[in-house]
This record gives sequence, C-alpha cells and structure tokens, in this order.
Amino acid sequence: MLADPRAETSRPRADRTLAEIRSEDLRVECLKCFRVVWLTRAEALQSYDPGSLWKEIAVRLLADGCMHRTGRHEEDGCWPDFRS
Repeated sequence: MLADPRAETSRPRADRTLAEIRSEDLRVECLKCFRVVWLTRAEALQSYDPGSLWKEIAVRLLADGCMHRTGRHEEDGCWPDFRS
C-alpha cells in the first residue's frame, strides 16, 4: 500500500519539496500571532532551490519575528501551521 504512488499525496505538505508541490499559492500561518505569509510557487522557485523543503522555506518566511513576544528565547518566534 505504501509503495503505491498515490500514497505520496497523503504526506504532510510541510514535508514536500518545492518541486513536489503543485499548488500555485503557498501559504503559511503562525499559530501564535496568526500572521499569514504567502507567495506564489514561481516566486519561491526563483528564490529557493526546487529541492528545498516547504517546511524550511516557511520557517524562513516567518523568521523575521513573531508579533507576540514572551521574553523567553525558547518560546519566541512563530509557530508555523501547515494545515492549509
């Protein structure tokens, strides 16, 4: 069953490479501050390697800081939500 190529679509979107994603709009939201960052797939391919994981790209896009600061280094920063 897992060898079936159709099973690939059930993988979480965050674990896909940019080349594997077919959606034209890429969107990530912070679970803590609810900030939404989106870009088109074409823009992402111009800026990043097609083999880059969407999770890594999304973390970089949210890296400029979360709007909610706790003062603790471990808790600061955005928490990406890849469900959408």
